Amino acid sequence: MNKLLCVVLLAVSGLASADGPGGFRHHEWHHEPRYQSGGDWIGPALIGGIIGYEISRQSQPVIVQPTVVYPPVSRPPYPPYGYHYEQMLDAYCNCYRVVLVQN
Repeated sequence: MNKLLCVVLLAVSGLASADGPGGFRHHEWHHEPRYQSGGDWIGPALIGGIIGYEISRQSQPVIVQPTVVYPPVSRPPYPPYGYHYEQMLDAYCNCYRVVLVQN
């Protein structure tokens, strides 16, 4: 949608200056001294360019990643019969985890 709006605004700003140097009235070209400069297209082109740039810049998506919080794992105070708790190094996260190990 934003690209379409940008193209339409650029086309309108280009058509505003497509009138020609003397204007078009009654299917005849009239050359007047005030239109001889030929720089009447610069203003609309600059304004259309600025508006198109702002519209295209605002359409960039913002990525928000949620923070993951792992709750602590609760364990019973005493291990079951024939097992005991042991701290082991986990190579995946390079941290120690409490593991239930058989005696």
